Amino acid sequence: MTSTLNRQLALALEDGVKAGALAEAAQLSRKEVMHAGLAFEELHPTGTPARHHLAAVHNLGDELSSMKLSKAATEADQLELLAATRRQGIMDDFELARLTGLRHDQIRRLAWGVGTHGATSRRSGGPQ
Repeated sequence: MTSTLNRQLALALEDGVKAGALAEAAQLSRKEVMHAGLAFEELHPTGTPARHHLAAVHNLGDELSSMKLSKAATEADQLELLAATRRQGIMDDFELARLTGLRHDQIRRLAWGVGTHGATSRRSGGPQ
């Protein structure tokens, strides 16, 4: 999705659309827009009107933002499941590592203190 957005930004820049307008449409900085434009040197002007480019960039930006939010929510759910599985003793870190593709020490660090719901974690020095 990021690659598609970057290519659309580069095409729009090639067609003369201002970086500021593209940055606003994509919800990015002007620097990010210009960087995307430089990544696609082989593009040629298409003659597409600026409003079409801006609409496409806006839609791709919205879709990418939505995907990022969805990814964050999924990662939070995964972390809660890992922590609950460890806490309940259903699987150990090595079994979880095989299932998730993470290393056992990553699982331990990620799940540390997650889902304790009011319990004090070791880091704060409280009881265990």
